[in-house]
Amino acid sequence: MIIFSWNANGLGNDHTKNALRYYCRTYHLDWVAIYEAKVHLSTIHSSYWRGLNLSFYTENVRINLRPNIWIFGKQELINNSRIIYSSDQYILIETNISSHAWYFGFVHARYTHIPRRDLWSSICAHAATPMCIMGDFNVVLGAHERSRGAGNPTRPSQEFHNFLDEAHLHDMDTACPQFTWVTRRSNLGYMVARLDRVLVNDDFMDLWQTTSATVLPRISSDHHPILLRLLVTADHVVRPFRFQQMWSTYSSFLPLVTACWSLLITANNTIHRVTQKLKRLKVTLKAWNRDTFRNIYVVVEEAVEALNAVQAEVATLGDTDDRLIAEVECHIRLNTALA
Repeated sequence: MIIFSWNANGLGNDHTKNALRYYCRTYHLDWVAIYEAKVHLSTIHSSYWRGLNLSFYTENVRINLRPNIWIFGKQELINNSRIIYSSDQYILIETNISSHAWYFGFVHARYTHIPRRDLWSSICAHAATPMCIMGDFNVVLGAHERSRGAGNPTRPSQEFHNFLDEAHLHDMDTACPQFTWVTRRSNLGYMVARLDRVLVNDDFMDLWQTTSATVLPRISSDHHPILLRLLVTADHVVRPFRFQQMWSTYSSFLPLVTACWSLLITANNTIHRVTQKLKRLKVTLKAWNRDTFRNIYVVVEEAVEALNAVQAEVATLGDTDDRLIAEVECHIRLNTALA
């Protein structure tokens, strides 16, 4: 099970949609939570989500405002899930997998601490177990999670600590980088903070054989995504063959399919001939996909690695002009590769 949580800070532009497409195809996501899309869902064509092999599940409701939490998932997982609670800051879902019922929530907290008190209360009121909550909490646990005045004063941090104690939740360790949000303001300069995180209770950690949370490279947003990997069993899973929407955009695709399908198959009946043609076409398409897209994947991965290295250098060594220029150049290189 792989769950992805990202404050996209606007999903109405090609750069951000290309970034999400990259994350989905690279990490084979099962559940996806998007915060602050800043557009209506209807403005993004349904073929985009089909190309990601995702189905829309739910969104939160905000009176007189656009929803700011979108949830997508694999259809077979959606079929085994139900919504327990939904508000302007929080969605809680119950799902069943491998004969286990468990609960996971997605948060996009308000920017000021007084409205966040409603969020803390609602999570505690709908506490369930095993439980995992992830998202943009818009609060830090202390000064160690922010730099240069970013983040929150003492009272919001203390209230966050109190909430974690009351809800019996733990802040899950994530792989580097430490900070998940970055901004550059003319009056304050470069600021970073850890606003995005994963919270779990003890029963949740006992349920899964292996858990890991990773902060992914930041692309086309001021927030890093978080990737949560959950493993019940170590059994190897063979991924089924799937049609990839991007294939149809290449001029060589249809002629390849036509040529492969027209090759003679010697068989006694029609069903057997069709079966053999499909098997041969699957092998042909897998080889074509590997040869056609391998170079594209290499270019993208090299651009992501370069961006990740620069962002890590900025976070650990500081934001010199040269490093910030290098980060901008890496973003341009990656956006070009993803286009």
